[in-house]
This record gives sequence, structure tokens and C-alpha cells, in this order.
Amino acid sequence: MWAALHDVTLGELPVARLLFRLRGLPSDPAGGILTLEGFQRIAEEPGRELVVGAVGKPWTPRAGIRRNVDVATFAEPGYVRMALNVTYDGRELATETRVAATDGPARVVFKLYWLVVGPFSGIVRREWLRAIAGRAREE
Repeated sequence: MWAALHDVTLGELPVARLLFRLRGLPSDPAGGILTLEGFQRIAEEPGRELVVGAVGKPWTPRAGIRRNVDVATFAEPGYVRMALNVTYDGRELATETRVAATDGPARVVFKLYWLVVGPFSGIVRREWLRAIAGRAREE
């Protein structure tokens, strides 16, 4: 299961690929989903838990991702810090996303953005988990 998590590509996620294209984001079908949009590995306990994160302005067309920053301490106004946690307990693979705005205006803009994007994020997440499960069955 853990290898499948790392190996799933955007090419296996047609809905995600379409949404990436609509936003003008890289949609290379060969790219690993965990490395997209500039997310960086924050922590990993192989086989059990992975945390990736990024800093950006996801409400902008290309997401305004800041590269080479410390996600945990970044505080420049107008951004959100995003973390995606993936856990596996031997039975169930689960994901959780956390977002922290660096100031009040970013919080308001993100909430409005999430009202529109949130449902699509859920669709992509389920598509991703199905692709991981499919790969894991093949292993």
C-alpha cells in the first residue's frame, strides 16, 4: 500500500488532471501526485504516516506556491500554509488536510475559495485513494 501511495501518477487521475489543466497547473500524467504544486515532504514514518506541505495562494489561478520556505514558520501576510497528512493503519488509508492563514484577509479569501473548490477536492481525493488501492492490489 505504501509504495502505491508514492507511485500513483496524475495520469491515473483523470478528474484531477482536468482540474489541473483548467487552472493552468502542470498536468504531466507521469508526475507523482505527491510532488505536484510544489508540496514538500515535512515528515514520514514509512508505511504508516506521511506529511507534505506548501505555502501559497491557492485561490489564484496557478496557486501562488512559494518554493524553498519553511512551511511550519512562514508568516508573510496574504498566504496560507497547507499540510496534507496520509496515514495507514494496516487496514485503512486516510487523508487529512489542514490549512492555516497567515492573516485575516487570507483567511477570508481562502474560505470563499474553499466554498467553490472544496467539493472538487473531495472528488479528487476519492479518485486518488481508489488509484492507490488499485495499485496496491496489483502489488
